[in-house]
Amino acid sequence: MGTELTYDIASFCCCFIVVTNFVAQCAYRTYIRKAGGVQSRVYLYMVAKKIDSFSISVIFMYIVILAWTLAFYKLTEEPIVLLIGVLGPVLAILYLAGFLYYSKNDYHFLQNMDRENKKITSYNSRLAKTKAAAKKLKKLTLEEGPSAVFGEENAALVVKVMDAQI
Repeated sequence: MGTELTYDIASFCCCFIVVTNFVAQCAYRTYIRKAGGVQSRVYLYMVAKKIDSFSISVIFMYIVILAWTLAFYKLTEEPIVLLIGVLGPVLAILYLAGFLYYSKNDYHFLQNMDRENKKITSYNSRLAKTKAAAKKLKKLTLEEGPSAVFGEENAALVVKVMDAQI
């Protein structure tokens, strides 16, 4: 009827399922960190050594998928399993890499440089206004004292902070 499932094969498959679960969680977390720009200590170390953690996790996941493919091919001995197991993950990786680029680019395939320049100009103008207001408040604080800007109840605290910064 079919091949008998021995204890060795069952235990191998159970261990392989656990490893695949951990690798899938690692790949998901790496994708989320890559998409969100979150940086961990490991990431900073890898950047210092010029290693891309996302690429490493994709390669590791591909190796795990290839191991699954070989295990299923051994059980089924169907050539389509090898074809799907080798080419399917490559297509999925290319699709997800494209989706990652698309999602990091504000859901546009091509970067709109005019929009990016407008964002930079807007940020620079807000920064210039904030710096001008900060200079004005600092000048007023130095000329008339902190109580003129922050009120009598907060003046002592402001003086302590200003002394600490100098």
